[in-house]
Amino acid sequence: MIPILERLFRLDKPLKKYEVGALILSPTRELAHQIAQVLETFTTTINAEFEDDSRKLAVWRLIGGTEEIEDVKYLKTFGAHIIVATPGRLEQTLKKIPDLRLSTLEVLILDEADRLLDMGFSASITSILSRLPKQRRTGLFSATMTKRVSELVKAGMRNPIKISIKVESKPGASSSSTGLQMTPSSLNNYYVLIEADAKFSFLVHFLKTTAKDGKVIVYFATIASVKYFRKLMLHFKILPEEIPILGTHSDVPQKKREQIRQTFAERRAAVLVSTDVTARGVDFPDVDWVIQFDAPKEPDDFVHRSGRTARNGRSGNALVMLLPSEESYVEFMESKGVPLVEWPETADLECVAARPKKVTTSENESAAAPSDEAKVLPMPVKNFVMLRPSQQAPKTNKMDLTDTSAGHTHAYLKDMVDYSPKLRELSLSDREYMDAGLFAFISFVAAYKEHRANYTFRISQLDFGALARLFGLLKLPRMAEFSAAKVANFEAVHMDLDTVKYADKKREKDRQARLAKEAATAKEEQEAKAKFKKRGGFSEEELGKDSGDEQSEEEEDSDESSSSSEEEYDFASEAALLKKLKRKEITQEEYDRLTGDDGLDAEIAAAVATGGDSAKGKRAIAKKRKPHGKVPPPKNAKHFKRK
Repeated sequence: MIPILERLFRLDKPLKKYEVGALILSPTRELAHQIAQVLETFTTTINAEFEDDSRKLAVWRLIGGTEEIEDVKYLKTFGAHIIVATPGRLEQTLKKIPDLRLSTLEVLILDEADRLLDMGFSASITSILSRLPKQRRTGLFSATMTKRVSELVKAGMRNPIKISIKVESKPGASSSSTGLQMTPSSLNNYYVLIEADAKFSFLVHFLKTTAKDGKVIVYFATIASVKYFRKLMLHFKILPEEIPILGTHSDVPQKKREQIRQTFAERRAAVLVSTDVTARGVDFPDVDWVIQFDAPKEPDDFVHRSGRTARNGRSGNALVMLLPSEESYVEFMESKGVPLVEWPETADLECVAARPKKVTTSENESAAAPSDEAKVLPMPVKNFVMLRPSQQAPKTNKMDLTDTSAGHTHAYLKDMVDYSPKLRELSLSDREYMDAGLFAFISFVAAYKEHRANYTFRISQLDFGALARLFGLLKLPRMAEFSAAKVANFEAVHMDLDTVKYADKKREKDRQARLAKEAATAKEEQEAKAKFKKRGGFSEEELGKDSGDEQSEEEEDSDESSSSSEEEYDFASEAALLKKLKRKEITQEEYDRLTGDDGLDAEIAAAVATGGDSAKGKRAIAKKRKPHGKVPPPKNAKHFKRK
């Protein structure tokens, strides 16, 4: 930013109101807003030193979620010497405001260049670049440089210079073959192997113990997951009231997103639940922990997520939760220069898991005979166990961590609460949670299929039973990715889910009204089908047939078919009579009488004499080929019809 400002302030000829000197493109609104704020801090201070208004610089931000009319007002009042924008909004604005002069552009900046190309902005960026002068200074910035960025550098930049800033690996730490790592040395990157149904319980336990009294960002894979798990955190009141649990994603209105960002930045202790909208470039001061509840779809985003902490020389910590089937992700990230260390508190565990006790008949008597009134089958009580014993513990594959008499209680997990049964109970008591959990489950499965590292994140290796318990599902939805009948470790409820009500009375009232309307519509359709089946077809009124003259298309087709059949029948009959006439089996008079030609010759002769204009003559000619009576079909009529 400083080189941009220095160059523009030192121009020999000051920029006019609508002349653009610098353009900065960002992939997200949050990052664009942050860049504009920092620039305005500089320009406000420097502008105050100039008495001449023509020397002052104006920063114009163009991001989605804001009113276009407000943007135009700002432009007309202050101008647009420096534009900070997202590509889509800028392209749209350039088409509507021809007054902007881009020919004066000195500097173009593409921040998070790899993300700009990967997010589908290629067409917009191409359109924008076509409007810019060829002679300019262009800067591409990103923590991760992809192949597409390299191609853009070769194709669109003259005399490019690459500046790379990397960190040498810590002594003894495993890293890439080059000995360099992509993350700062002040960042501690941890991972923990954990079963799906224990992830929320572990997150709550971690926030209450390790990450308490600090700033924490928790990243989820989808918007639906952010909504669902934040709702759970607020419902269970996992943190004191003075520590807010905020949530942001792309569906949140822009003004509210800015308020959330400001609140999180100002608080000493807070939790921000987010998707990747805050993973790139956004500077939150003094973040202590970054928790990746789900690994990012793009491996490069791992660096950007964990980069929200350990900034400006401060130390920081990051933790990613991996399923046991995803353990190879650790080695994969190390090959990309991102070393990961197992979380020390659970390093003696093969994975953190919730294993059910065996349910006896006395504990679950209602499970044998489910009824319509049954709400939910009691879920087995679960205990957190470790699957890989430490060197001091007896060699066994399963240990009950709550059994203190055996001396197997795990120090870190002993107070950890299993929330899986509570999530199902909550779904049963309030339809809002049931719907939110279902949407989050479906969106997670869809996102999991889109992982770039699909050799590690395989949909076929997911434990859908444990995953369903994580989202508090009462029944498994029908999805192409799995067969509900083959899913193990999941017990569905025996009830009609339509009976689950919203706790919010207004929402429930609206739902009941909608259900009643749907039921009435279904009943009408059923009655109409029964009535139609009973009478054997449509009535003349339903077919739109008038009592008068117009025929339906089906009737016209039927008439045409009938007429064609009659003509074929007449031809066969006359041919048979003609043969009889030639064999002298009948006389000419009999032939004329049977074919209907008797009495018409005089009329035809009269018609020919008058040129065929008389009505009587026309009728006679028409009747010449149409018999008045039915002629008995000959024995070989079928033969003639085929011919």
